Amino acid sequence: MTSALEFSVDLYAVFDANNKCSDDELKRIYQKLILKYHPDKIDRDLPKHEKDKYLDRFIEIDKAWKILGHAEKRKEYDAKCQENAVSRKWPMNSEIDLDEMDYNEADGYFRYKTQQHLMISINELHYTPSTFKKKTLFNSTIN
Repeated sequence: MTSALEFSVDLYAVFDANNKCSDDELKRIYQKLILKYHPDKIDRDLPKHEKDKYLDRFIEIDKAWKILGHAEKRKEYDAKCQENAVSRKWPMNSEIDLDEMDYNEADGYFRYKTQQHLMISINELHYTPSTFKKKTLFNSTIN
């Protein structure tokens, strides 16, 4: 069984779609593309390298559909994509200069400005004695 974790390409991009597409919309796009790139539909007079491009595209479409065409596999793929997106956006276990963060004395939290706010309390800050300005985020809470 092919796992969603094996794909390094955006499966929705294969269909020129996004994860907001309904199952029916995705199916229509798939059917249109699979007919266009099907090996039996390729013009026999095309040069071999062009036929190979069509075949590669057909295989790519088929592999993407094996995930996105099944509700449970699509759900798993979407969850993994979301997890990957969040892990790229959040500076977990990385050093951030305190000057890049806003501190709210009333609630005792630093806020790091991202698309969503990362909040971390003073107790959750870990620092190396050699430099007080650099802090490593650990056990952070996302708000």
